[in-house]
Amino acid sequence: MQFPLIYSYQGRHRVSGKMCPAFTPVLDPVHRYLSKKRLPVTEITYATLEGNDGLVKIGGAGAGFLLVKREVFEKIPYPWFSFERGGEDLYFCDKARRHGFEIWADMSVLLGHLRLDPVGASQFLTQYQNTAEANEFLGEEPIARDLAKFLHKTPAYIKRKMRDNPVLETAKIWREKSPKTLDEVRQFYCVTTEYLFELAQWNALDTFKQIINYLPPVKGLKVLDFGG
Repeated sequence: MQFPLIYSYQGRHRVSGKMCPAFTPVLDPVHRYLSKKRLPVTEITYATLEGNDGLVKIGGAGAGFLLVKREVFEKIPYPWFSFERGGEDLYFCDKARRHGFEIWADMSVLLGHLRLDPVGASQFLTQYQNTAEANEFLGEEPIARDLAKFLHKTPAYIKRKMRDNPVLETAKIWREKSPKTLDEVRQFYCVTTEYLFELAQWNALDTFKQIINYLPPVKGLKVLDFGG
């Protein structure tokens, strides 16, 4: 079972994230999208760590699958999840590393991600914070228009799905399908489109456009994100 394995790390001096990559099939469409928009895709390297079932030392991880030892909170000044740049997840990992903690991921553990709040895509558009270029392809109208073309639906249909609790709908389908293996998870995202409305909902928020570009400080680090 997953929980005994995760729990076995509780005695170690680590901030331990556990995940197994399941989103490889969606990387090529991201690159194609960025290329069409003439964005600097060469500045970001997308990679998976498939085939590695051991512990991997990383520079940061999304908080959705992060296990944090109590000692970390005792050593880092409150408020723990306040952030000055990038987002609370990665900035928290930065603070933990500055206080002497290592961050590790166990690549043998496969996790699903169910939440009641929107979960964001990767932050590859964040360097266009609140600019005219960002507003050209961020926001409900342009996102609904692009997704409508991709799914061969009307923009009105896409907007309705974006506003109709897509996170809960994705969670419901996940529970029904109950994928257990990496292949089953991949198949889930191949045949289920609800998560696209979830990502679209997040990318349409002003919050997404206001995230400060955080790519240069993480250059050379392995950062695990879960969602996008």
